[in-house]
Amino acid sequence: MSESKRTIEVLICDDSPISRSLASTVISKLPIPVGINTAGNGKEAYSYLIENKGECDILLLDINMPEMDGIELLREMKKEDTPLPYTIVMSADNVKRTVVDALSLGAKDFLNKPYTKTTLQEKIESAIKSLDSA
Repeated sequence: MSESKRTIEVLICDDSPISRSLASTVISKLPIPVGINTAGNGKEAYSYLIENKGECDILLLDINMPEMDGIELLREMKKEDTPLPYTIVMSADNVKRTVVDALSLGAKDFLNKPYTKTTLQEKIESAIKSLDSA
């Protein structure tokens, strides 16, 4: 993995505290500077993204959450015409329609739950490479 010259800001949005903790642990062990923020639902993530416009590089977004799910969050971001971070959507429901909806709303990748630490690390590294080449 190429060394990024700056801190990569990641927002982990998942209603499961255990999932947020696992993802935070895996991402924090990457060999680059990473800032990690978390949100427990789409509303929290939406507020964070609006308040910190353009500062988040990668959004790890669960699809199925209470209050505002991942698809709703993507729709709201599109309505606001707010730049969307490199978004990796996650779901235990590998429903093709959901994945297609997320990708059509601006998500860049999909991660099936449960995932391994290695798979998550590979997805984040791929996102960073994409950001570095942009």
